[in-house]
Amino acid sequence: MNYKALIIGVLLGGFVIVGVSIYIGIAKRDVEVEDNAYEAGLKYEAVNKREAELGWRVELPRNVKSGSGVLAVKVVDAKGAAVTGAAVNLRLHRMGDSRVQSYRCAASEGRYTVAVNLDSPGYWEAMVRVDRQDDSQHFNNTFFVQ
Repeated sequence: MNYKALIIGVLLGGFVIVGVSIYIGIAKRDVEVEDNAYEAGLKYEAVNKREAELGWRVELPRNVKSGSGVLAVKVVDAKGAAVTGAAVNLRLHRMGDSRVQSYRCAASEGRYTVAVNLDSPGYWEAMVRVDRQDDSQHFNNTFFVQ
């Protein structure tokens, strides 16, 4: 058996595999490049610092009955006091379903309520956006519909 030809064949095969892998990696990459990465990083850090200062939390019920009803969203600050005077938008979707329901909540004594139609039992995801003056935060939460 010609071992020199075998070794050369294995090495050439390895180089071909590495070359094709590099070509595919460069040709098919999904990279989104930020124009001003440093300034974007500073803005990201400032937003995170402001969110930590506010300390807002969103509280939703853990278990909800299926059908139409009122869903109460409670927004509290770091001290546990209700956040008043905010605009609360709610987007709901059942896990595994592509349909998204969007709502604008009405303020009532530190709680934000909205009439919803939760027609299917299972786990639902709530995407809550809270806006007050110049501050805005997004929250994701899940709850179970019986």
